[in-house]
Amino acid sequence: MGWLPEFLRTRLRGREGFHKTIHNGSWLVLDKAVRILTGIIVSASVARYLGPSQFGELAYVIACLTFFYAIATLGVENIVVRDLAQDPDKAPAVLGTTMLMRFVVGIICAITAIGLLVWSDGLHSEPVLLALLACGFLIFQAADVVDLWFQSQIQSGYSVKIRLINYLFFSALKVVLILTQSPLVAFASIYSIEAVATGLSLVGTYYWTSVRQIFGSFHQRKLLLVKITLVADMLKESWPFILSALAVAISTRIDIVLIKQFLGGESVGIYTTAQTLVTVGTILPTILFSSVLPTLSRFKATDHRRFIESLQKLYQVAVIWGMVSSAAIFIFADWVVVLIYGSAYQEAGLILKVLSLANIFTSLGVVQAQWLFSEKGNRILFIQTLVAGLGAFVLNLVLIPMWGLIGAALAYVVVQIVALFLINFVLQKEIFKMQLRAFYVWRTLRYFHQ
Repeated sequence: MGWLPEFLRTRLRGREGFHKTIHNGSWLVLDKAVRILTGIIVSASVARYLGPSQFGELAYVIACLTFFYAIATLGVENIVVRDLAQDPDKAPAVLGTTMLMRFVVGIICAITAIGLLVWSDGLHSEPVLLALLACGFLIFQAADVVDLWFQSQIQSGYSVKIRLINYLFFSALKVVLILTQSPLVAFASIYSIEAVATGLSLVGTYYWTSVRQIFGSFHQRKLLLVKITLVADMLKESWPFILSALAVAISTRIDIVLIKQFLGGESVGIYTTAQTLVTVGTILPTILFSSVLPTLSRFKATDHRRFIESLQKLYQVAVIWGMVSSAAIFIFADWVVVLIYGSAYQEAGLILKVLSLANIFTSLGVVQAQWLFSEKGNRILFIQTLVAGLGAFVLNLVLIPMWGLIGAALAYVVVQIVALFLINFVLQKEIFKMQLRAFYVWRTLRYFHQ
């Protein structure tokens, strides 16, 4: 608070709930900032070491596995956060049941993904070997449900510390692999090992910081419970989110798969570097809107007008951030790519410029997801993501053979504009109007200077 201008301090003074949200969000900011900075440095080092061809092979395998990650997580994140925020006493049953469901589904997804790679690339191919080594993150993502507890209680500091420690350790391990000139399979193995270490750390932290303090000792209250009756309830509410997440995975990963088929592994490596850098533009919206979700849920239940006003402000922040980040990326793209990844990836500069044009609409989409969740707009979300998935598949299928990597980047931009903005004119005019008002940037700037 002491670092803020006087006009902002005056507005925020005495708003304890908002202060708690900012405190929680600051941990998420730290987590994202460290991950982005470390991730770009380490990813660039790995990319330089492996070269576009091998780096592209690894990116292709991870993209294939990511398709199934959407199913493995069951799309229950927002549901679990909402239920735990409303009734913390449900934590052992909700977390235990969700964890078991995700573990079982994760195993099924890993087997299916490897089977499809065997069918497409052959039993003894390199992608199959890499998938066998990396697929552990599909299974052990089950333990990530513990993080949802901390989110629901606006205590993300605990999980951030655990994740950061593990992330930094395994990032350092990748550097060691580079220095020891390790083979490609060693880098694929890191995905599984890190997932196991992070999962165990989260479960242990949940017990020591929450179960013992809130529910009593381990002998008085179970760490985690499994309730079969919750399985049907969760699946009934989450299945649209599962399909939506799968459609999102298709819309964001089908380009990698088709690039591999049409252009080869080296092109995948070049395109992946551009994708990695463009995510910088969505950091602030993702952090901010994830952090305020519990607060928005409470506003929805107690004060609908305040909920709508808060949502409109988030839209305005999203547009401003999207414009600024897109402009910055577009101006410095070529220089940044060569500086970070080297001249072998120079072609990624133009791809990055095209991809950055979508930042405004991806930021709007993050905010829109909060509205849809609060209003239980499962049908709208499903239609939007289905349009995104089908649109991405068709456009990439047409544009990649015509224009190569530029075609893939253009397909991504068009899909984001249609699925996250234009389609709302038909599906939900209230959202569309709020998004349009968010483009009145001068109103937002005037608000902060009042």
